[in-house]
Amino acid sequence: MNYIYLSGIVDPFWGEISLQSVKEAVESARAEDASSGITIVLNSPGGDVAEGISIYNYLKREKVNTEISGVAASIASVIALAGQHVAIYDNSTFFVHHAWCYLGEGNADDARTAADRMDAVDANLATIYASRGLSAEKITELMDGPDGRGTMV
Repeated sequence: MNYIYLSGIVDPFWGEISLQSVKEAVESARAEDASSGITIVLNSPGGDVAEGISIYNYLKREKVNTEISGVAASIASVIALAGQHVAIYDNSTFFVHHAWCYLGEGNADDARTAADRMDAVDANLATIYASRGLSAEKITELMDGPDGRGTMV
């Protein structure tokens, strides 16, 4: 079995985990031993949603397994679900929440547009979570969390 360790923030520019870095790691592991499967060992607080979705889609296509070694929070929880088999240690953390964004400037129309976009992201993420067997209602409940800020599992 080939193990690829992904640790850090998901971001295409400043993060430790990007689609490019994941592709390079998978291609390198396959070049070394094409007959073995690949397990992605993940420890990430999350990061950029678009980059995370790209990584998720790439890993789904590559048919890897995933393992949460520390934390899979935010978009990293989605990346973790890309595995054909997903493993989590008893002392590891899985955290889901609704989409967040930063509104550094803008008027009420900009805020409404941002809210609509975050709702669309939430729907997309909920579809991914639901693909692993939870109902849409349970997904929403988990994304809401007890205080409106998500759920740590």
